[in-house]
Amino acid sequence: MTAIEAVRHPAVTRQLLELCRQRPGTVAIAGLAGMEQVSYPQLADFTMSVAAALMRRGLRDRDVVATYLADAASHVVATHAIRAAEAVPSPVAPCRTVLEIAGQLADCGARILLTSPELAVTALAAADRSWVRQVITFGEAAGTVNLFSIVPAGAVPCAGERPAVMPATAAGPAQPAGPAAPAAPAEPAGADLAETADVQPDDIALLPYDREPGGTLAARPVTSLGLARHLGELAGAVRVGPEDVVVAAPPAGDGLRYTAILDHMLLSGATIVARSAAQLAAGDFGGYRATAALVPAGADIGGPRDLLRTFTISG
Repeated sequence: MTAIEAVRHPAVTRQLLELCRQRPGTVAIAGLAGMEQVSYPQLADFTMSVAAALMRRGLRDRDVVATYLADAASHVVATHAIRAAEAVPSPVAPCRTVLEIAGQLADCGARILLTSPELAVTALAAADRSWVRQVITFGEAAGTVNLFSIVPAGAVPCAGERPAVMPATAAGPAQPAGPAAPAAPAEPAGADLAETADVQPDDIALLPYDREPGGTLAARPVTSLGLARHLGELAGAVRVGPEDVVVAAPPAGDGLRYTAILDHMLLSGATIVARSAAQLAAGDFGGYRATAALVPAGADIGGPRDLLRTFTISG
């Protein structure tokens, strides 16, 4: 598959960016390339800056960009930046071999691969076996382009705002950081996305790959309408709101459920704290008082697990 329908600003990305503007001072994600906190407005600004940077490097609408990432925060930014550029994100499962990743890259026609520094060696090896001509990392890695070097310095999130959710400290649990604009009332994520007038049912919002019974990988395109319906289904099963802090494991599965749950949580106003599998197993939540966890089925979670609502990632 090398030709993809134009995305025309997928409803979920547009709605999230609009909601970000309504939540000043509230933390959206933590753990983005070592940044402690990124507020909702900062997330919107940085996402659009990354989209513009990708377009300056030749990304066009209908293009596919593969994402092979090591944390939830980078996954959020990459997915929505690609969509904001009217291109199609294709998540690469972290369990894939170099040859399998190369096969996916070649099959979807990706020319850009977004990755993390710790995955760069594998990403470069796969890119060499495909049509990918640019490997861009969320940080420094030999042989790749540092994303932060192609985004204007002023667009990189910094501690300019005083977020409403602060990390827990030795002195006690997390407390509000002073007056902040009230979060918009939480509505079921995706509930009104299907009615967006300019979203065409066949627009591709996500291009995951799954393993067929014979063992080969095959594309499973998810349309904008299909993603909206998936988000609507999650609204009843994954109940989160602006008061929730969710510790999230790295990407897992084919990327569909993982992407949809993160979208749903952000649309619902929650804070996403990206943690590695080792950090979660050790109960290291980055100093945050977590209320929920997003992890693969059977994953080890240290600390007071009985206080956490656990949502699992499947294929």
